Amino acid sequence: MSEHAFYAEHAVIGAIFFDPELIKECSLQEEHFYEARHKIIFQAMRALERSETPSDIVSVVTVLRDVLESIGGVAYLSDLI
Repeated sequence: MSEHAFYAEHAVIGAIFFDPELIKECSLQEEHFYEARHKIIFQAMRALERSETPSDIVSVVTVLRDVLESIGGVAYLSDLI
């Protein structure tokens, strides 16, 4: 994966954290992400969208609690913002 693709994925997830309503307009799915941890985070965001819960950092941390440390922990999620 190129550095540009990594930062593009990073920017998409960060934008959704900044404005959770954006995920409703987003046509991306987790399979569009190359970075494994970005796929997992985006999957959590989609699950929250289906349950009509905003994708804020607290909600995403709650959904990912079992795998959180394997994807970089709260520090990585905070970095995405």
